[in-house]
Amino acid sequence: MVDPSVLEYNTRRKRQHGTSLEEQSLSSVESTNQFVQHMVSNCCKKEEKKPQSLAVPPVIPPKDAIMPIAPLTGNPFFTCIISKSHVQSPCQVSIPRSFYRYLPTECIPVTLTYQNKSWKMTYWGDRPLRRIDGGWRKFTADNKLKVGDGCVFELIDTKNLQLKVQILPGELPAEFNPTIAGGQNSESPIFID
Repeated sequence: MVDPSVLEYNTRRKRQHGTSLEEQSLSSVESTNQFVQHMVSNCCKKEEKKPQSLAVPPVIPPKDAIMPIAPLTGNPFFTCIISKSHVQSPCQVSIPRSFYRYLPTECIPVTLTYQNKSWKMTYWGDRPLRRIDGGWRKFTADNKLKVGDGCVFELIDTKNLQLKVQILPGELPAEFNPTIAGGQNSESPIFID
């Protein structure tokens, strides 16, 4: 699902600068500083061509903009929809049984990576219910995970146990459900005509 505001932003940017944000997107290994430096150098090039124009400030997408979803690499992966137990006590991720065969049967450190940042936590592979915790709470807080968001965990390294995470926002844009009110509890149900 693509956020219409991102499409509008890209269309407006393409009209103003000749390229959309996707066309100027940086690889996942470049940092924000490199992105800003890249945009500033492009602005300077434009200034050299048109000395009469004022400098154009670098265009940085809003913090709440939906990040593009990277294609999976072909490695094993599992998914989960964030529930209360992921963001409140016990604050952990249970590993699906179908994924057990790819993971060790011991308690070891695991690294989750998301948007060029890493979080260390504990993988409990020696338990009947295998899970990740001991650092998961910080990951959920740092990435503002909410109930209903989706996560894709892709196994990147089995020796040092590293999982790449992609986060898919779970809320619908307001334009898709402007008339829906309630639904949060039994006192305010959703009525369907």
